[in-house]
Amino acid sequence: MGGIIAKGLMIDEAFDAAATIKVIVTLASPHTPILLLDSYLADYYREIDLHWQKKTQNVTLISIGGGNRDLHVRGALTHESSADVDVLGPSIPGVWKSTDHLCILWCKSLVKVINRAFFDVIDTTSMGVHRNDAVRAEIFKYHLQQRSDGKHFHQDLHPPSLKLDPAAKWVEKRELRFRYAEKEITKTTYLLLPTTNFKSSQFDKLTIDAENLKSTDWIFLCQANENRNGKYCLFGENLSKNGYIMPTLTQKRKQILISASDINLDFFTHIIVKISATNDPVSLSVDFHNSNERTLTTPLPSLVSFGRTLITATEPGAVTYSVQIPNLENEVQAGYLHLKSVKCNKQRHYAILQMKVPWSQESTHSFSSYKKQVPLFLKLYRSKPSGDASAAAVSLTLDPDCAYTVSIESSVIDFLASVGQIYSPLLIPNIVGILLLTLSAQMMNLALFESCSMYHNVLVVGAQPVKTLCITNIVTYVLSVLGVVPAVYYQLSLASMFYFTVGFAILYIIGVGLWYSLVFSTNKISDIVLSFLARYLGSLTWSEWILSGLEQLPVIVSAVLIGLVNSTCGGLALSLGAIFYYLKLCSLYEDFLNYYIYYPFRYIINQLKARLSWKSNTELKDMWRKNLPPNVDDDANDLTPLHFHFTIFLLWAALAILNVPSTLMWAHNFQHSVHLEPDPSWLPGIALSLSAAAIWPGSCPDSGIKHYREISILIYILACVSMVFCHHTIYYLQYIISTAFVIIAGHQLIGRYFARKAIEQEQEQLTLTEDNPSSETLCPSDQEHEEIAELVQLLQNSAVEEKFSEQAERKGNEKLEPNSSSVGTNEFETEEVQSSGSSTESFELLDGQNILNPLQDSKVHEQPVDIDNSSQEELTAKEDTIETCATVTESGDAKDVSEEADDVSTETEELSSSDEESTARIESTLPDSNK
Repeated sequence: MGGIIAKGLMIDEAFDAAATIKVIVTLASPHTPILLLDSYLADYYREIDLHWQKKTQNVTLISIGGGNRDLHVRGALTHESSADVDVLGPSIPGVWKSTDHLCILWCKSLVKVINRAFFDVIDTTSMGVHRNDAVRAEIFKYHLQQRSDGKHFHQDLHPPSLKLDPAAKWVEKRELRFRYAEKEITKTTYLLLPTTNFKSSQFDKLTIDAENLKSTDWIFLCQANENRNGKYCLFGENLSKNGYIMPTLTQKRKQILISASDINLDFFTHIIVKISATNDPVSLSVDFHNSNERTLTTPLPSLVSFGRTLITATEPGAVTYSVQIPNLENEVQAGYLHLKSVKCNKQRHYAILQMKVPWSQESTHSFSSYKKQVPLFLKLYRSKPSGDASAAAVSLTLDPDCAYTVSIESSVIDFLASVGQIYSPLLIPNIVGILLLTLSAQMMNLALFESCSMYHNVLVVGAQPVKTLCITNIVTYVLSVLGVVPAVYYQLSLASMFYFTVGFAILYIIGVGLWYSLVFSTNKISDIVLSFLARYLGSLTWSEWILSGLEQLPVIVSAVLIGLVNSTCGGLALSLGAIFYYLKLCSLYEDFLNYYIYYPFRYIINQLKARLSWKSNTELKDMWRKNLPPNVDDDANDLTPLHFHFTIFLLWAALAILNVPSTLMWAHNFQHSVHLEPDPSWLPGIALSLSAAAIWPGSCPDSGIKHYREISILIYILACVSMVFCHHTIYYLQYIISTAFVIIAGHQLIGRYFARKAIEQEQEQLTLTEDNPSSETLCPSDQEHEEIAELVQLLQNSAVEEKFSEQAERKGNEKLEPNSSSVGTNEFETEEVQSSGSSTESFELLDGQNILNPLQDSKVHEQPVDIDNSSQEELTAKEDTIETCATVTESGDAKDVSEEADDVSTETEELSSSDEESTARIESTLPDSNK
């Protein structure tokens, strides 16, 4: 982060950076943040990027990355678009190595290159740093990107034209491919390569590979003269600046690639190679070739393929080949290019494989020698920008005395490793999102069944990867099309499908581990906490009392946490709150054990003791009652609090982990200040500490309150938001989790308040009813009126039938005289009965002559209608209710009800007296045959 701080000095108005700083070199600095864990860091990066995009100061910015060995800051994060030189360690000439995040500070090869650049950037005239930004940038580009030869750079390093020595040794070589090697060079030698080789053949490229060639200016174009000793040149146009040094295993090596299109073939007759005198062996390989024949274009094979062979054997004497891989565009892609020698004319040999990426100026290399053949790792440090038509290419520098086979393959393991390294931050929002989905499902269970299911069961059902990922991907795509979020967010949302599955597995394993700790380590953890408190309190007893009191009064713990947030750091309060929350889980699990394990065991043991001591069954029952838990008759088997707090604890722990950097920073600066300022964890700490007062009590969650369904929907929305907007801005998760806690705590508090109000209103209503019963509670309804009328009708019918039964039994077998006027009497008596209000169902005319005697039907006699005492009591109670209602109610309706009750009573009495008289008349008029 030192490089980021150096860049930040430019936006400090109190610091005159333009007059003080000329060059900034950043080593493995994350110009793109790895994780944005707080808003202050995000704002700092935003201000720096806006300033350097303008780049108004005359400051040269150099960015150097470590490469694939830097696991902390990968190559893509060290990219700075406003930098004058942006390079990685494996691409730097003379370094050729990847470094880790610490090694880049003391890597000798890199330190030497940077030191040379610092020396060259000094202006010998002013004895200070060059004031011209372009000159400084050119110096660093020479040392860090394309070093043609020497270790030092100056403006006259490669003059455009040089005078050649006619007295030197001049050798003309007309071969298209040859190798020129000498053990020593006693006299400066010039090799003449005719440009007519381009005209007389289809070749358009010339590759010259030189080993141990010490000349700085070594390649020229000239128009040759001829004398008796042969051809020679007086002047040459210098092409040496187009050369570049190569990675090597033994001697220094440099190379140049000349295109026929870059040469005026009508003017220049020869290409000159200068070999200075030396006692060391020198080797020179020349290869005229057709670029189309030497360029292979192949896609990187798919992950499920077994690779392919590109060339079974290279051409004899070939020095270079090029393999272009157009579909190698993304950082996650990985593969290998194999180069193996199949036939060599010498024992010692080696070839160079070097991949060059045009859009990022990066390169990697490997060697294939007679000792070891190392494949080239095909992996990009930076993805291809959209709209770039270039392609990554591998340059093969071969030994002309050998033939090689070339093959390519993909690597599944390296692909997965790349996915893990690049997209691993996506795991954080997916884990938080899955926890929120689990909590949402538990809230829905409370709404439907008034109970919470077990964490693992809800995790499987509530996560719903297909549904959730479809929603988040569609939303992300729409937002990216509308320009609300960058297009890369949609790519990240597709990658999050893999990490959603990984996060699900991690949370499942974490849940199993947490259950394991609750089952097997509860007592140990409690002992550790008590021992820790005893060190400061001086007594284990005091520790137990205080811990027990805090568990009973979580509001005190909430107040203490709020004090810690304001006095120290929110991250510290969250960490201590997580510890206390775990102890609360242990306490809930102990209560579960008491209900299901300890008390049944005690009951069984006491029963055995009682049996052995010949105690009575009454004593056994008393012993069982003594061993019952305090609230066993309540919903003792309801594990809703344990399951609910299990999920809430994991969310709390996740937030505490997200604020670990703030906690570490507070601890680091504790000797300077007790309070962390600014504190990114202050708001989450306050939110959760306040919410704890409502969530930690034993009554949470209260299944009696309403609107759990709405709370479930809100938390589901928060889960989707976390998986859409928090791929890069991780600090948004703090506010999302805090919002979830505030919603749950507010719902519990408001729900309990209204539930308490409802109970109080019911109690007041009940008290008012007992003291002054109202007509609304005592007056019968219309349905009750109908029930009373039915009971009255049944009583009337039963009274008549009972009367007939009594008279029939009393008279026995007495015979009556037949009456001639039976018809008229029957009609009269029928009218008499009807006028008395008796039921028409009791008497009925048959054939217009006789009246049916109930005694004639055996069924009526044997099974009379029975109105039991309960019906009579019910009728009496309803009549009393009507009378009471009429007494306490002054409305007209109540009076009508009372009058109706009086009429019913009077009518019933009249019916009883009239029934006796009617029965006597009817029997006196009936003939004997009808009695």
